[in-house]
Amino acid sequence: MRKFEIILRIMIAIVIGELLLVLGTTLVQELIFSGIGWGNSSKFELLAIGLGSFLAAVASGAVAFLIVKQATGVPNMILSILVILETVWLIKSGSSEEPIWFSGLAGALLILGIWVGRILVAKLRIPSKT
Repeated sequence: MRKFEIILRIMIAIVIGELLLVLGTTLVQELIFSGIGWGNSSKFELLAIGLGSFLAAVASGAVAFLIVKQATGVPNMILSILVILETVWLIKSGSSEEPIWFSGLAGALLILGIWVGRILVAKLRIPSKT
């Protein structure tokens, strides 16, 4: 693959991966469960929302890896950095009224999901004959 094509695929993978992550977590956290909160969500809701968000992150990481078509972790690293930046921003700006550990754990779960998606696809991927 030419260098330009690799860079383009990485950029597309980051954009599509981020879109999947945002849409997936929004679907689970806002549309299905109408918001999440440490103080106002039941334990079942917290577990279900956590699992749904994790699965959205798995899909994000898997698709980002598939788009690149190479054994590079660059899109997944950048997606992880974006999650860290968003988590820090939510905590610092006061947008998150949850305990810091709760917001940090939620961000860590998303990062774990991004990498689990990448690893699953890498392990299950059938080598191409080209």
